[in-house]
Amino acid sequence: MNWGNIPGQTFEKFLKEWEYSNTHRYFEPEAGVSSVKAGQNALNVILEVSASFPDSNTVIVTHGGVICDLLRNLFSEAE
Repeated sequence: MNWGNIPGQTFEKFLKEWEYSNTHRYFEPEAGVSSVKAGQNALNVILEVSASFPDSNTVIVTHGGVICDLLRNLFSEAE
C-alpha cells in the first residue's frame, strides 16, 4: 500500500486502511495486496532466486513492511 496510489484518498483514510490490514492479514486494500500475499510473494522471490543461483551468495533487498509480512507468514504470533 502506498499513500497517493488512489486519487483523492486522504492520508487519514490511508492510515485507517493500513492499520486495519495489519490486524486483518487477508484483507486486500483498494490498492495493493494483502499482508499474507505480500509475504508469500517475498518467499516466492527468495525461492526462485535461490533455485536459479544455487551456488551463489545473493542479496535481496526490500522494505521493512514486506520483511514483516514474510516473517509473520513463517512464524506464529507467539514466536
